[in-house]
Amino acid sequence: MKEQDAVVIAGIILAGGESSRMGVPKHTLEIGGRTLLDKQLGLLESVGLSPIFVSVARHAQVDYPVHLLLEDKYPSIGPLGGIATALELESMADVTHLCVIAIDLPGIDTALLAHLISHCTPTSGVIPAHSADSGVEPLCAIYPISSKEVALAHIHSKAYAVKDFAERLINDGSAKRYIIPAGEARQFNNVNSPEDFKRHQP
Repeated sequence: MKEQDAVVIAGIILAGGESSRMGVPKHTLEIGGRTLLDKQLGLLESVGLSPIFVSVARHAQVDYPVHLLLEDKYPSIGPLGGIATALELESMADVTHLCVIAIDLPGIDTALLAHLISHCTPTSGVIPAHSADSGVEPLCAIYPISSKEVALAHIHSKAYAVKDFAERLINDGSAKRYIIPAGEARQFNNVNSPEDFKRHQP
């Protein structure tokens, strides 16, 4: 856990997608000789997060300690299902925030993630955005554990878009919007297809 002025942060890597456009599980892809899973684990470890969970689809084969693998409790609804599964964990009782990073955002670096963490308060998270009124990036963000009820409400009403969940937290004051500097925007380019993957190769 990362502790900072009563802020205690655990991490989760979202790796439960179907990878239909990529054709292979994204966590097995390699960039610079490292799998995307290893890269994202290293990123979260570099800012001192522990424990670090990996959200996976049911029956997925992932080389990671079993007790830290989270099968989606709410399958087939996208990233919100993985986030909600983690927020509901009993082991989160002593945690104030959950740092979420998608497996397919290999461009995020330690400096950016540490900057997001530095903007957290005990009662609010941080969600990157490309402008003051649009373009949130909810899959590299820090959510307060208290957002669990909002996540579950969205799921129960079948409002599965994780961007809508993030915007709601910003609107109700549970999270702050971090405006992404122009020079950092490219870090949010994701890997959804073989063409994307080629562009990320060194």
